[in-house]
Amino acid sequence: MTNGYRSRVLLGFALAAAAAIGAPAQSDPAATEPEAGASPTYYRGSLQSPGGELPFLVREQNERLGLVHGLEDRSFEGAIGGDSDWRFPPYDARITTPFLPPGGESWQGAWRKVRGNGEDTLPFRMRGVEGEVAPMFPLAGKPLAVAGRWRVRFASDPEHDAVAIFGKNPSPLFDAAGEVAGTFLTVTGDYRYLVGTARGDQLRLAVFDGAHAFLFHATMLDDGTLRGEFWSGSTWHDTWTARRDDAVALPDAFTLTRAEPAVDIGALRYPDVATGEPRQLRDLFGRATLVVLFGTWCPNCGDSGAYLRELRTKYEDRGLRVIGLAFEHGDDRKRHARVVQAYRERYDVPWPILLAGPSSKRAASAAFPAVDAVRSYPTTLFLDDSGTVRAVHQGFAGPATGAAYAAQKAAFEAIVRRLLGVERGEPQRRK
Repeated sequence: MTNGYRSRVLLGFALAAAAAIGAPAQSDPAATEPEAGASPTYYRGSLQSPGGELPFLVREQNERLGLVHGLEDRSFEGAIGGDSDWRFPPYDARITTPFLPPGGESWQGAWRKVRGNGEDTLPFRMRGVEGEVAPMFPLAGKPLAVAGRWRVRFASDPEHDAVAIFGKNPSPLFDAAGEVAGTFLTVTGDYRYLVGTARGDQLRLAVFDGAHAFLFHATMLDDGTLRGEFWSGSTWHDTWTARRDDAVALPDAFTLTRAEPAVDIGALRYPDVATGEPRQLRDLFGRATLVVLFGTWCPNCGDSGAYLRELRTKYEDRGLRVIGLAFEHGDDRKRHARVVQAYRERYDVPWPILLAGPSSKRAASAAFPAVDAVRSYPTTLFLDDSGTVRAVHQGFAGPATGAAYAAQKAAFEAIVRRLLGVERGEPQRRK
C-alpha cells in the first residue's frame, strides 16, 4: 500500500471503521483530518511497558503530527527532527528529547505523564516505516477468531463484570487478516480505541493516546476462553479472564450513583478557573442543567465533553446549561488552571468550569456531597429548573463502544428534552 493511497483512504477511515465494528466516528473536535492530496509519512512508535512493547503509529503530514489508533487520528504538538518535546493537550503529558542517533532513522526518548504530585515514565522509541505498517504485533500462526462480545472479569474488580467487544481492524493501514480492534466497557467507562493482532492462540491489544498507555495480552485456552494480563503505564498491572457471551451487558449507568436529596446542590461553591473567585452553582443554573464531574487527565471525559458540547448547542436556546467541576491530579492549583484551560481549548468548551478539588475519589466525595460517592469520571447530574437532581449517570461510554454510545446519547437527550418540556410541546424560551 503506497503512502499516496493511504492519504486518500485515511479521509474515509473513521466512517469505514464505524461501519465495521458498529461505532460512530470519533468526535474529538481537534482530531487531525489529513488534507486531500497530501502524502502522509508514517512512523512506528513504541513505549517499553513492563508487559513488553506497546506499539503505536505516528503520522506526519503538512508539518502536523497525529497518533493513529483505532478509529482515531489524534493530533498532538511537536515536530520530527532533532531534539524536541512532544505534547499531548489537554493531558499534562509529553515525550521528551527524541533524538536521531547516527546511522539510521530512529529516535529514542521518554514518555512522561503527571500523576498526582509525581510522574509516570516509560522509555520511548520510534523508527520510520517503509512500505506496509501492519502487523500491529508480530505474532505467528493463523488468524485467531475473537470477533464478538465477551464477558470479562478483572481480578482488581471481582464484583463487576466488564464487556469486551472485538472485531476486525477497519483501518486501511491494517487490513491484513489477524489485525483486530475493539474496547472494554466497564461500570466506570470504556478503554477507548484498542488495536492489535490475534494469531495462533495469542491476542495483543494496545492504545497510546498521549495520556494513557494500555497494553493487553491474552491466550486463548482449549475451552475457548481467554486468560490475560493488563498493564497501564509503568505501575499498574492486572489479570483478566473472558468468555464469549453475546448477551452480556453492563448494569444501567443511571442506577450506580445516587443523589443525596438532603444536600442543596445549588449552595455548593467552587473557584472559577478563569477568575479564581468562588461561584455558587445556583447562579449558573438554567431551565435544565448538567453538572459534570470530570478531570482533564481522563480520556472518557474528553469524549463526554465533545458530546455535551453538541447537546448544549442544540438546546441552548431552550435553556440548557452545562457546568464543569474539575477534579485534578496533585495539589498545584496553578497547574490545574493551566490544564483546564488546555481542555477548554481542545474541546471548544463554552460553559463555566470550576476547580472542585483533587482527583482522589475519596477527596472528591467529600468535596461534592451531592452524591453518595464519586465513583467515576465523568459523572453527570441532570437538574430541573428548580435545581433538583432528577438523574445521575456514572461514567461515559465513548464512540469506541458503538451501539452503547448511541444508546447513551439517546438517553441523555431524552432526559434533557423532558426537563426542558420539549416532549410536552412547551414554547421555546430562555432562562
